[in-house]
Amino acid sequence: MKTGKITAKLRDAVPVCLMVNGEEVKRYKNIKLATTLLHEMAHLYNLVHGIQAVSNNGYYHNQKFKATAESHGLHIEKHAKYGWTVTTLAPEAEAWIRETLGEDKINASRLPVEGTTKGGSKKSINRSIKVSR
Repeated sequence: MKTGKITAKLRDAVPVCLMVNGEEVKRYKNIKLATTLLHEMAHLYNLVHGIQAVSNNGYYHNQKFKATAESHGLHIEKHAKYGWTVTTLAPEAEAWIRETLGEDKINASRLPVEGTTKGGSKKSINRSIKVSR
């Protein structure tokens, strides 16, 4: 299962949706969450700038993805099957996040919002990622 993904319908070159897998959010906190968000933002950057950086339905990441991600604070290594997708924060980016935000300042949550499922029960349709200072 993917950690994150983008779903973009470009309106005036503005991506409208960046998603992080809810199950992954439960497992990963803080630095890993920031890493995932930056990884997905690198995809958005490539999409907006017309850079073809993935293939195989978004699973294989090529060297263009690596270049974009590394220019935006990530360190990328090659996975045998999925290409340049093994993502960690570059030391400088991690240090900046720890110094600026602290390790406990990035939190993900589900906010309950009025909505119903087909059976009539309430469901959460809003997700948020908050940075506290």
